Amino acid sequence: MSTDDTSSVPIAYIRLTLELAEERGVSRQTILDGIDISQATLDRPEARITLFEYGRIVARTLARTGDAGLGYEFGLRSNLTSHGLVGFGIMSHRTLREALDFIGTYLVQLRSPGFTLRCFTEGEHVVTEIREAVDYGPLRQYAVDMVMVAMTRVIQPFVPRDRMQIWFDCPEPDHYPSYREKLPPVRFDMGVNQLRCPLEYMDVPVETANVSTVQFVTRELERDLAILGHEEDILARVRAVLHESRQQNLESVARHLGVSSRTLKRKLKARGFTYRKLVDEVRREQSIRLLRETPLSVEEIAWQVGYSAHSNFIRAFRRWTGVTPATFRTQAKGSGPK
Repeated sequence: MSTDDTSSVPIAYIRLTLELAEERGVSRQTILDGIDISQATLDRPEARITLFEYGRIVARTLARTGDAGLGYEFGLRSNLTSHGLVGFGIMSHRTLREALDFIGTYLVQLRSPGFTLRCFTEGEHVVTEIREAVDYGPLRQYAVDMVMVAMTRVIQPFVPRDRMQIWFDCPEPDHYPSYREKLPPVRFDMGVNQLRCPLEYMDVPVETANVSTVQFVTRELERDLAILGHEEDILARVRAVLHESRQQNLESVARHLGVSSRTLKRKLKARGFTYRKLVDEVRREQSIRLLRETPLSVEEIAWQVGYSAHSNFIRAFRRWTGVTPATFRTQAKGSGPK
């Protein structure tokens, strides 16, 4: 897993990971052997460790327990109070509409800095979409499972579980059936990672709302952000430009962002990404969405996502999904919530 040096996660995440390991017969000493985290650090509620060190702990836990479903399990154990002040802030908002703005600002940066989050409406749904802010490598499945399921727990005070729907960009993993009954309805191979809820829940008031608590928590979290020194999200900015325009030339995107192409490449490298990888990611997402949701021909979609040659698009799509665009569209017509 590649990260910059400033990304960190709260110690509560490490404690929960160690608990999950111990429940599966693996001692915390085994997990922490050779990793410089003292008992004093584990006992400090405000302590944080780097995202890289957290990745080492997760990788070792997955290897020692052999449980590929730990991401789901972690997410299900995450309730609002496990997120500290951020959780209290979320549950104190009057409506989901207000809470989503708060979540986008504070939950991601302070609790899950390895992801970015975007909220928007689409038809009759409010959509919360997550994307990686670092390259998770072999830990990607765990990380996406964990954050998507944890998000369902975060908004559960506002939306009943059976009215949510999770979209995963991956095929159905072997560990999913064991968790089917514990999760909202799920769809796989959707090309994006999203939590979707009916728009009707956006302005339903909740009993736990408290304006004074929100004001107090916001002041404290702003102080925490300043201490941690969070920088602009370069990945989100590049992705936004790529989504808005067919112009996918590195130099043009760099100019749009007000930096040199060399600086842009350096910033992306610090996050474990290349410009070409981001272009590929956006093209894949757009292609899958257009194949699922529009009647556009494969040739039209190829042009829409930036391919001048139809054959190049087909090769790229097969590399992304293992099938041709035409086959994917046929299979998608028969898919639905699991």
